[in-house]
Amino acid sequence: MPFGPKEVPSWGPWGPDMQLLRLPKKYVLELKKRKKFYSLTAEIPELPNIDSLEVSVLIGAPDEQGTREPQRASLTINAMFPTIRDRYTNDGLDYVDLELPVAFPGIPTEFFGVSGGGFWDVLLYGDSGRISWSLRLMGMACWQLEIINGMRGVRCLGARSIRTLIQALQPERES
Repeated sequence: MPFGPKEVPSWGPWGPDMQLLRLPKKYVLELKKRKKFYSLTAEIPELPNIDSLEVSVLIGAPDEQGTREPQRASLTINAMFPTIRDRYTNDGLDYVDLELPVAFPGIPTEFFGVSGGGFWDVLLYGDSGRISWSLRLMGMACWQLEIINGMRGVRCLGARSIRTLIQALQPERES
């Protein structure tokens, strides 16, 4: 069952175009046997303060790289490495605008279908001779922006806004 902030006609590029899925407990228990879920806490977690490589990753499935048929859909899920264009607030919500080069091989020119994809901070570091990693959700793609100098903009609802909206929905989730 989807739930989230009430949609209003004026959302446009400012969202908060966000929906969550409520899953029956029996399905959650079954999924947890096979998959690991990201723990979305009210506080944005701090990444370890160690020598590391930090990368930003936008994950999503652009429409132009998929196909849909009546009984079947084929999606290509991408991990793209954007540059942060800008960070700001609007109407009390935080946003991060990303940019990706549209001429780079494998990068789509349109990002319809990426909405809802996660924008992540990933920290890679050495740990006892192995490569380890830690991740933190920094946003959720919600709007495609214009192309400026060969770079396509993608607006993300920011981490604080996602957590605030989820907390505001707690009574609705429990009903």
